[in-house]
Amino acid sequence: MPGVITPSVAEGPRNGDLPAYVSNGLIGLRVREVPLIAGMVLVSGLAGEHPERQIEAAAAAPYPLAGDLALNGDWLSDQPWTISGLRQSYDFGSGELSSQFRFTAAERTLSVEVLTFASRTAPAVVAQEVRLTADTACDLTFRALVDVDGVHGRMLRRRTDTPGEPEPACDGSLLWEIEGGLGRCGVALLTEGPDGAQRQVMAHPPEKERDSGAPVKPLKALIEGVAREYVHRSMMQIDVSSPEPQLCLRCAGSGIVDTGVCHMCDRSGKAQIDTDLSAAAEQESAPRSQPNSSARLAAQR
Repeated sequence: MPGVITPSVAEGPRNGDLPAYVSNGLIGLRVREVPLIAGMVLVSGLAGEHPERQIEAAAAAPYPLAGDLALNGDWLSDQPWTISGLRQSYDFGSGELSSQFRFTAAERTLSVEVLTFASRTAPAVVAQEVRLTADTACDLTFRALVDVDGVHGRMLRRRTDTPGEPEPACDGSLLWEIEGGLGRCGVALLTEGPDGAQRQVMAHPPEKERDSGAPVKPLKALIEGVAREYVHRSMMQIDVSSPEPQLCLRCAGSGIVDTGVCHMCDRSGKAQIDTDLSAAAEQESAPRSQPNSSARLAAQR
């Protein structure tokens, strides 16, 4: 059987070419040369009203894997012209997109490696790993966010807690309605950073501010630390059928994802999940008679 044919490495700006494409059949991402800058995402089944023809058409969802980083307090988003060394490469064998660039600020240089993929086992999940290496010790701040800028629609709900749970199961979630009211999707964000880093989840504004139509900032998970090397991982679930996607990430918060076992999001608790681990593993290894449900949550490649 012939080997997998992978495209050659792309270096420098795109010069008018389309951004790199990552998809698992349910979610399609257009990932820019600097993956932390929001690209575009389409979700199968999510539709809205065409702004000109006013007919049903495919609609973009909030971009789930955006981010920003600061080097000794200087943010990349404030001075993107300091970015250099753009490089992207596909691995068609694993379905991963690898991106590299350098960010120079405050007399320091940061080498950034970003790995992006869309899970095939749990097609509602997309994930990204960001690895930062500085040329000397410095203060690093990373901010993960769901970017809604430029996306036609409105935020119906945004929360950083998990209903019915004493502790949040993820960093936050939002419910987005496409312009024209033809479709909705839920997005949930779960991040992890290095041990010892300071974490802060940006709280949502008071109800009176949201009701007044004031702008709502995107979900952000901020991690700070003084180091030369830093690894940050973000996992995102996008689902057009679940208005409360953070419930689907409850299993991830309990560490079940690391076992590679899939299970449904409607489990009643970790005790029930533990009971079903062996049955789920047998079911996963058996021949499939039905396609994967978009509510299944194993970030396997």
